Amino acid sequence: MKSRLGTALRAAVMLLPLPMMIVASSVHGFGQQVWPGDINNNGIVNGVDLLYHGVAEGVVGPQRTETGTDWSAYDTAPAWTGSYIDGLNYNRADVNGKGKVEQRDRRALWQDNYGLEHGAVLPDVFLAGDATVDPVLDVTATVSQVQAGQAIMLDISLGDAQKQVQDFFGITFTLKFNPEHIEDELDEPLWNPEKVKFDLLNNSWLNPTGNEVEAFVQLDNTAGELEVVILRKNVGPTSGHGEIASVMTITEDIIFLEDVNTSFSIDEVKLVDDNLVEYPVAGSVTTVTIQAPSLSGLQASSTQSQEEETGSSEDLRSTDINSETPSHQPIKNNSFNEQHTSTGTITVYPNPVVDRLQARVDSAEEEIVELRLFSAGGQLVRTLPNVQAPQAEMDVSNLPGGNYVLQLETTSGTTVKMISK
Repeated sequence: MKSRLGTALRAAVMLLPLPMMIVASSVHGFGQQVWPGDINNNGIVNGVDLLYHGVAEGVVGPQRTETGTDWSAYDTAPAWTGSYIDGLNYNRADVNGKGKVEQRDRRALWQDNYGLEHGAVLPDVFLAGDATVDPVLDVTATVSQVQAGQAIMLDISLGDAQKQVQDFFGITFTLKFNPEHIEDELDEPLWNPEKVKFDLLNNSWLNPTGNEVEAFVQLDNTAGELEVVILRKNVGPTSGHGEIASVMTITEDIIFLEDVNTSFSIDEVKLVDDNLVEYPVAGSVTTVTIQAPSLSGLQASSTQSQEEETGSSEDLRSTDINSETPSHQPIKNNSFNEQHTSTGTITVYPNPVVDRLQARVDSAEEEIVELRLFSAGGQLVRTLPNVQAPQAEMDVSNLPGGNYVLQLETTSGTTVKMISK
């Protein structure tokens, strides 16, 4: 939407009181072709297009010459009766080209073509709100601290008694988070994720009977973004304020050697009425602390254990901590148990380390399969795969000083050792 026309329009209406006309990214082209799902013709299919679709749902008109939803350019149908406030014709919302704006179009847009691009993408423009005068889309964590592997619950509210929402028909926004702190599930559909789950509230001002609105989500776990769209179901706009939804996320089940703050923020908010007139809404942010497990006395006890095994007070401090996790799984929290492996003792030295970290399995029946080194924040910083030997060496010379966690996968299981540099 970053066109000269869009910028001029936005600058002009910012001088006026609410509401604001939604500025179309369609300056990108009032052309005679349509890509199925890119209703506002800015080069990408996303939540803004779903707002356009919601406004035109149920409208009928001539079919396209060629129907379908494959990602390619189709000649548009003859002009329908009715256009959006930005001048684009309603025929662009007929995603499959069959002559009616309907739910099948919406499924194709959201489940099949979401995120697809063509040509030069013009980013959407979002009317930024001022939290002192405009409604706030507020995200709040129900608890301020959790342990690794636990769920985080977030409450989402829109507006308050002083700054109420007027003429709500639809909204799109993005919930942003740190993907390193949230568990990733690659097998689930991105439009129906389980690890970052969004639920509308029933009995709310927006959804009093549970059937007034519907929500759509798309998860990009790599970027740490959940795009959300909420639309009214052909019942006209509504006004009010208060809680509207909840979000559940599951933190990554890995060891953090120190408390880690993880944030959730709401950004890129676009709230419109049933004419695509846009109202400013302010975003928000909340922070949750992922607590590290108590490690007091762990270093001292592990040093004593190592000296007893070797009969020496040499600085070969080893932490024999079996995490009892399956192979290739994250390091589990709350599983610090001093013990040997089933067939022998694993020794890691020197600890603290300067340049090269040595690992050895003291058993002829066991081998090291792989070494993985994590930072105190849980980020994987080194991997030594396919060792297949009783001993291994990892170069850590260019890593900064601090605490690390070494995960050793052996032929008998997985062991975790705390390392200092």
